[in-house]
Amino acid sequence: MSSASCGSNIKVTLTLDYERAVYCECRLKSPLCVTRGSGSQSFGCQGWKVGAVCGFFAWKEDIKIPKRENHALWVEEVKKQMRDLTGEVIHGCGEVAHLKAVVQSGIEENKNVKCILIAIVVAMCLFLSLLHGKN
Repeated sequence: MSSASCGSNIKVTLTLDYERAVYCECRLKSPLCVTRGSGSQSFGCQGWKVGAVCGFFAWKEDIKIPKRENHALWVEEVKKQMRDLTGEVIHGCGEVAHLKAVVQSGIEENKNVKCILIAIVVAMCLFLSLLHGKN
């Protein structure tokens, strides 16, 4: 526990013992700030001291933190979200592999077109040189 000033003249106590971690938009754990006089509790970006503020601020009563009795349901929901996201990543990897194959195919087609164009130009040059030679 340490003391700090979160605002102009407001003294607060910063603690890292809270029920569940609350994260700000900087993906840092937001400490629980408790105002000395009123006992008001809030979470905010811990980077405010160094100017790395994402602007995150929330009163504790406005944050929905999973209760201990709902912990098993919360864990199952997180596991489901992880499975869904894993499926999306796997699907995305398949799309990337497909796009790589399409690009490679396009490169090969481009090489073939270049070869054909070169052959046409060479044939035209030979034809023109033969024509010019007869005149």
